[in-house]
Amino acid sequence: MTQKATGANDAGHITTNATTTLKSGPCVLLAVTVNSKGSGNTATVYDSKTGSGKVLAVIDTTQPGTFLYNAQLDNGLTIVTAGGTPADITVSYT
Repeated sequence: MTQKATGANDAGHITTNATTTLKSGPCVLLAVTVNSKGSGNTATVYDSKTGSGKVLAVIDTTQPGTFLYNAQLDNGLTIVTAGGTPADITVSYT
């Protein structure tokens, strides 16, 4: 069993067009970082256990950068990446 360091956050890494559920249940979305840009691609952030429901953000992944949210999610954290060439994305949450 791996233990998380006290005060440590969780992170997910996304590199393909897919529906990625990072957390089921309440959490806090801290940030989404576009490490390497995509082409004609978006990342839609849902407060959900699935790729539908309440949309928190739609990120144009054609420019690298970090998007800070610090947003409470009640149902879960799911990211749907779609479109052209996918970006390399890191999602930080607690």
